[in-house]
Amino acid sequence: MDRRHSHPKLEARDIRLADKSGTTIVTGTIVQKDAPDDLVTAVPVYATTAGNTLVFLGEVLADGHETAFHLTAPAAVRKIVLDPKQTILTAPK
Repeated sequence: MDRRHSHPKLEARDIRLADKSGTTIVTGTIVQKDAPDDLVTAVPVYATTAGNTLVFLGEVLADGHETAFHLTAPAAVRKIVLDPKQTILTAPK
């Protein structure tokens, strides 16, 4: 792999949504595939609501192959999405 141009495939695993006092606590793990062990990637994490609105939850620094995260989301989120706006650098086509 060319270490100067690392473009990991991202996957969210073990996502848990827990309602708490009008918000939702989101926990899970971000997995970076096809990346060097020492790669650190700033991953924007979003949630979708019942109306399919994207809500930015925060940025997680994915360090290495797997990184656990914990974020707060609005109540009634439906799904967690990693980098839906494709802001992380991508490989040239």
